[in-house]
Amino acid sequence: MTIGLPELPYAYDALVPVISEATLRTHHGKHHRGYVEKLNALVQGTNLVDSALDTIVQQSAARHAADPAMSATFNNAAQAWNHAFYWRSLRPKGGRGPQGALADRIVADFNSYADFAASFKSAATAHFGSGWAWLVLDQGILKIVTTPNADTPIVRGQMPLLVIDVWEHAYYLDYQERRAAYVAGVVDSLLNWEFAESNVERSGIWSDDVIDVSGNRFGTAAIERALVSHPAVAEAAVVGYPHPVKGHGIHAYVRLRTDARPSSALRRELEQRVRAKIGPIAVPDIIQWAFMLPKTRVGVLARSILRKIAAKADLNPADASSLADSSVINDLVRGRSDLATTAE
Repeated sequence: MTIGLPELPYAYDALVPVISEATLRTHHGKHHRGYVEKLNALVQGTNLVDSALDTIVQQSAARHAADPAMSATFNNAAQAWNHAFYWRSLRPKGGRGPQGALADRIVADFNSYADFAASFKSAATAHFGSGWAWLVLDQGILKIVTTPNADTPIVRGQMPLLVIDVWEHAYYLDYQERRAAYVAGVVDSLLNWEFAESNVERSGIWSDDVIDVSGNRFGTAAIERALVSHPAVAEAAVVGYPHPVKGHGIHAYVRLRTDARPSSALRRELEQRVRAKIGPIAVPDIIQWAFMLPKTRVGVLARSILRKIAAKADLNPADASSLADSSVINDLVRGRSDLATTAE
């Protein structure tokens, strides 16, 4: 298998005025092409010759410590992969900002889109030397990371969503040493959020949760709609959690309308709505309830909390049973400002 140079998904002059036609022709036609051609020469006569590009990246990364000859293979393979990803991270008239679930997660993990954009620009501009600035998914949490030279998140267990190339050849013809101006132009006008959203969709990580209880599978979105149909409920979010005995349980986060108050009677009514969706398999201790503060953005908060709990380094499988206690979540909501996201 010969690794090919991918065509650009737009014309060479499509990114003007942020990136000139001359820069794009040089960057794609010389630099990217050079990595591809060197890689094809390096893998000839090796067991990687028939491998796909991402496989070559992974294999050479794993082997270069023991086999120094693999360093050149990794550098050229990763640069070829990173550049192909970079072209798709850009689009003419881009920069519209994320939509839907990704927009919610930007708010959950960066407080606002404005804060994300400022952080992305800062990371890309401040990165020392050559490299890349990425928006990645890391254990379900959005992060901004930079990698030096040819390094890439796909060998770190992270899923890239977008990238900015900060090698000088990406901008020097247009901006000389003014990297910050190039980065600002990319973030404000060229980022391809449709591409980022498609990467999220492919991962399935934020799709409607499918919970398996006693061999029965159901989606959380239907339960959320049932809860919101109750006249006392303003907003609801349902997430699955690891149940120590039954495999999965349900955390139901509910924000009531201002004229409603939590009560045992209301809880029973809401539980009936959940049971109507999941059938007779549910038992009381498999549904955990958390009634939230009036201004809490429930959808963002609920998923953000559980993702951040799961990502904590000190959480081991033995701790999973603690997630069955909604008081753990309530304590976090009251005491952890970094986890609580409230509406303006």
